[in-house]
Amino acid sequence: MSLKLQYRRGEEEHGSGPIIHRWRPNGHTVAVACANNTVIYYDKKGNVIDALNPTGKLIDIAWDKEGDVLAIAVANTGTIYLWDVNSRNTDTVESGATSSKELPTCLAWSPSTPTLVIGNNAGNIVVYNHRTSRRIAVMGKHQRSVTQITVTPEDYVISCSDDNTLSVTTLEGTTVSTTTTNGEPTNMDYGSVNGKGGSGVTMVSVVIGKKILMLAHYNALDEPVNLQFQEKYGNIHSYRWFNDGYILIGFDRGYIISISAHNNEIGSELVSFLEYRGYLASIAVSTSFNKLLTIGDNMVKVRDLDELTTVTMLTEIETEKNLSEIEVTEDGQLVAVSSQSGVLSIFVTKMPTLAASYNNSICYLTNLTQVTVVAEVEKKGSSTLELNIEPTVMGLGPLNLAVANNNTVFFYDYHTPAQMQAAQQLQSTQSAAEKPTIVAAEPINRVEYLSTVTNIQLNYMYAAVNFGSRLRLHRIRNSEDNVSIEFPEANRNATLYSYALTENFLIFTTSNNYIVYFSLSEWAIVSEYRHVVPVRSIFPHPTNVVCCCFDDRLEAMIYSAVDDEVFRLPSVGSSAHYKGAIWETFTIDKNTFAVFDSQNIYVFLLSKQHIQGESVIYVSATRLPHAYVPLSLNKGIVTCLMSNGKLSSVLLDSHKTESVISDKSETVIDDILTRSLLMHRWSTAWKICIHSNDGSHWNQFAMAALLDSDVGMAIKIFREIGDAAMVTALELIETIEEKNLLHAQIYTILSRYDDAEQLYLESSRPMEALNMRRDLLEWPKALVLAETMNPKEIPYLSKEYAQELELTGDHANSLANYEKGVMENPQNLPELQEHNEICQSGIARMAIKTGDLRRGVQLAKQLEGRVVKRDCAIILEQMKQYTEAAQLYEVGLFYDRAAAVCLKANAWAKVGELLDHVKSPKIHIQYGKIMEKEKKYKVAVKCYETGRDYDNQVRLLLDPLNDPDEAVRVVRESRSIEGAKLVAKFFVKLGDYNSAIQFLVMSQCVQEAFELAEKNNAVREYAKAIEQHGNISQALELAEYYNRVNDMFMAAKFYTQAGQYNNAINLLFKNGDDENCVALAVDCGIKSKDKTLNNKLVKFLLGEDGNVKDPAQLFRLYVGLGRTKDAAQTAVVVAQIHQAKGNYRIARDLLFQMHQQLREKMMRIPLDMNKSLMAIHSYIIVKALINRKETLLAARLLIRTCGEIQRFPTHVVPILTSSVVICTQANLKKSAHKFAAQLMTPEYRPKIHEKYKKKIEDIVRKGGNQKDLVEENTPCPICDDLMPAYAMSCDNCKSLVPYCILTGRHIVASDFSRCPHCEMPGFYSEFRKLSILNENCYMCGGDLKGAIPEDAKAYLEKMEQDYK
Repeated sequence: MSLKLQYRRGEEEHGSGPIIHRWRPNGHTVAVACANNTVIYYDKKGNVIDALNPTGKLIDIAWDKEGDVLAIAVANTGTIYLWDVNSRNTDTVESGATSSKELPTCLAWSPSTPTLVIGNNAGNIVVYNHRTSRRIAVMGKHQRSVTQITVTPEDYVISCSDDNTLSVTTLEGTTVSTTTTNGEPTNMDYGSVNGKGGSGVTMVSVVIGKKILMLAHYNALDEPVNLQFQEKYGNIHSYRWFNDGYILIGFDRGYIISISAHNNEIGSELVSFLEYRGYLASIAVSTSFNKLLTIGDNMVKVRDLDELTTVTMLTEIETEKNLSEIEVTEDGQLVAVSSQSGVLSIFVTKMPTLAASYNNSICYLTNLTQVTVVAEVEKKGSSTLELNIEPTVMGLGPLNLAVANNNTVFFYDYHTPAQMQAAQQLQSTQSAAEKPTIVAAEPINRVEYLSTVTNIQLNYMYAAVNFGSRLRLHRIRNSEDNVSIEFPEANRNATLYSYALTENFLIFTTSNNYIVYFSLSEWAIVSEYRHVVPVRSIFPHPTNVVCCCFDDRLEAMIYSAVDDEVFRLPSVGSSAHYKGAIWETFTIDKNTFAVFDSQNIYVFLLSKQHIQGESVIYVSATRLPHAYVPLSLNKGIVTCLMSNGKLSSVLLDSHKTESVISDKSETVIDDILTRSLLMHRWSTAWKICIHSNDGSHWNQFAMAALLDSDVGMAIKIFREIGDAAMVTALELIETIEEKNLLHAQIYTILSRYDDAEQLYLESSRPMEALNMRRDLLEWPKALVLAETMNPKEIPYLSKEYAQELELTGDHANSLANYEKGVMENPQNLPELQEHNEICQSGIARMAIKTGDLRRGVQLAKQLEGRVVKRDCAIILEQMKQYTEAAQLYEVGLFYDRAAAVCLKANAWAKVGELLDHVKSPKIHIQYGKIMEKEKKYKVAVKCYETGRDYDNQVRLLLDPLNDPDEAVRVVRESRSIEGAKLVAKFFVKLGDYNSAIQFLVMSQCVQEAFELAEKNNAVREYAKAIEQHGNISQALELAEYYNRVNDMFMAAKFYTQAGQYNNAINLLFKNGDDENCVALAVDCGIKSKDKTLNNKLVKFLLGEDGNVKDPAQLFRLYVGLGRTKDAAQTAVVVAQIHQAKGNYRIARDLLFQMHQQLREKMMRIPLDMNKSLMAIHSYIIVKALINRKETLLAARLLIRTCGEIQRFPTHVVPILTSSVVICTQANLKKSAHKFAAQLMTPEYRPKIHEKYKKKIEDIVRKGGNQKDLVEENTPCPICDDLMPAYAMSCDNCKSLVPYCILTGRHIVASDFSRCPHCEMPGFYSEFRKLSILNENCYMCGGDLKGAIPEDAKAYLEKMEQDYK
């Protein structure tokens, strides 16, 4: 840090040569005795106040203690000039004691009286009292010239001479002490050394021969202490007393040491350091500033007296010659440094710590008459205003600066366009190292007040100025309606304690405990709050109507003027030492404020919406550096004024955020999250939770948002973590505006029901408290609330409470509450009737449980519901009251339960009466056993059958009822194993071994059955039984048996059943000529799903062994394996075989059958197969159409058939002949000519029937110039685009369109149906027409009466989906 240059004056003003300069006491003006023999008096800015031109060379100057008179000693004359700088008058005093030839050599003023002492070249001293003008000559103190003279506060004159004498004399000339030194005395001074008891003793110090520092009491100069120092230090150049008995000594080699003058440590070297390596010119000490100032090596250094080893300031001085002298003002603010060339430099060491703030704008004193305004701290833009006055008080507003000097306030603009433009231009052309921007400011207003101004506060329009005990509010600028008002008002009878000004209000406090809000817009008092004690300080929120207050009880609080609420600050630190408070100006943290003392800044958060604990939340504390004064708070950064008058910033611990958290530990992340939630920094907390993805962090975040009533943020959090229930619950309360109601709802969600109830009762909807208790099933509390809030709810609550008591077993209280719940229902309202039924049912149950059986049973019978009868009967049954229980079960139609209770009561007759209504098999079986014991076997058999106890039923049927046929029927239907054993044993006894074998297998007595079968040559029967009822191992055993006896078919059959497909196939291939073996081989291949085995089977069916098998078996294999394409090709091949033989209907039926099989398996029908089926079917239905006189339809289908004539090789000529005849009849003459010409070819002409030959020849002769009727266009059922009626594909959508099995045309969406049997499509109108004619389906031959209109598009979509 460097000293700030205030001004510099050089040889032009002073001449060339050394100068003498002296600061005016208690001031900042300086007198300079120049080398050009002129005395110049400068002000603090370097302006010349006045100048004096004495005759002769100037040898010394000195100020009196008041700083009004400057004494000037001039060489070559005996006159001393006394210059009064106030009146600017000059007096003179003669310096000679005995004659005018005595010339002055030095002079000094008394520090306590207006007395001037002058030493002359004759060794005499002149004492002059300026007040009385009395002049005393003191002679004979020295024999030669007096070289130095000074006066102590006790008015002792100390002088030394070049005759090596040192003398202490009173003002009257009395010698106190004298001594002679061993060398020339120089640099004489005195200091005070504290003795025992704290009394100070004056000691005289003088340098002897430049090497020795002599110390002696002023009254005992002949008893000195001579101090010598290390040779390396060099000669003593300068020294200064400081801090009651310590001396700083500077040596010409640049060393400085600190020694003590106390008796017990006199001469002790405390500190030593090398200050300059070139030369040391002078040193000075400022006790008020607590600094040591030194010059040398063309620089100035400043050190703290408490820490001399550290340089706190350093400034280089540009000068041609060495520096010579340094002097500091009494307050330590200004330092004068002179050089041997006559250059005087004035530096500012410290500025008055004067500053003011407005939101995040700050002004502070940067020079004695310059103020720097930082408009917005975070943007770091500033301008410096030159005011031309020294402010003692400052105030800052958004546009204006106000400074006060005594009782006058000057108002300035700092945001005027001209100033801002000038500042920007200067800043853009200057580097950072150059001088800061300075704008000359002219006041826009000047106001004088009745007494000294102590405080100023501004806003956009108004100024509030405190002078004395008064406060004046007025406009900053003069205007015609310049309203003004003073506070406190005369009728308030109170004094002003503190005040503050915001944009909307003037707030002040008074000695009678009031906090008053004065509205600037209404120009009236709008709020008054009386506190219990006076409020000493207030710090309002910049925009809200809340303020932080410190009262006389040393308590800190937040006051809200909206509702007169007072929130105490949590006890942190010592409120007695609180010095002030600042509010956060950043919008996001607008409810954050900080309270500070001299050591710490305590951060708080005002959260009036916080629902837990206090509304003021303590966040954290931050250490405040020494002598820092907080001015503003923005984004967690506190801008402070330091003791040197400059600004610095402190980042609050609460606002420290980590931009990168990926590398942080869990503990650090937890700490950052907790701090962010305390500060309500939701965005930071969100980033942390996203990073950690920790459920506990999300829940902590959500809880903080809820406790701050931020429902929107809580919804966002719960939606992020997928808690749909919480999101739904919070969305229901998000729009609630009432504070108590919202907080109550949040407490309810957080399961804090007692707090919620209290807030519900304080809200506008107290019934919500009752509803909450009802929802929580807390019936006692709900009943208490209902008694005072809504007595009509008591019956309903009593019912609910009674049900709960019933479950807990408190039957007596349950009965009482059920009885309270019964309500009168004169209008027979259904809801009341249901309510009363529940209560009465409860009364019936509780009456029984409390022992009043008669009342309970009677009431249960009277009630209409079945449930109450069942519930009461269950209770009675548990109480072993079987008779009453059975009655209620029966009345309630619970016959099974009634019968069960009767069985317990041994009431067999009653059970028999109820048995027809009983459905429980268990009860029937139990009753059957009872009947069996009583030898009522038929009744028992019936009961066993109803109870599905087939084993006992079969047993009784065989013996004693001897009804084997019925027993066999029961076993076959029920598959009863035990029953089958009984039947088998019965048949063995009768000798019916075949039946016995069958039932033995059914009863899993396989080995016994096989032995019986072998023994009686009935293995075939055994095989049938195994086939129906056997398992894999049994089938395998039987297969191996048949394999041993060389029955390949049966062996293969049971190998297939056992899953041994390879063994089965190998056996079947050996007997490939047997059709049954081939069919079984196909079944085996389909079941196996074995690709290798099926490939072998396909080769076998295709005749690999030289014997081609029935293609139908190959088709069946392909269908079973899902090989649609292969199945279709096979089907077409088989059909072609039949077509070649002329068996068209058989071919059609075969294709249709295969078509249906593929559809059943939801397999897509191959195009070739579908086309073959359509072609053959179209030809087959022609005859039916001709019989129905549908000539045109028949002709169109014959045209289609002729297009596929290769499919009908044995009937080419008959088909072409029919086509010619029918087309001629249908007026399709062009087509008739085409087919006639085809018949006339040599290949077909001989085969034409004689009956039609001549007619066909005539048609050919007439030529083919005639045309056919135009084919009708109908809409495509898929895309609705028109297409020919007999076309099977749509040119628009490129889709294949199904055809009608009755007409051969493609189907249409508007006339669609399907055959009820084969489900083939067609026209509904045609199905209806044939149904009326009692004709059957042309495809499957089924009845068509069940055909109904259907949705064609839905059918097509389903077909497509099924195929997928």
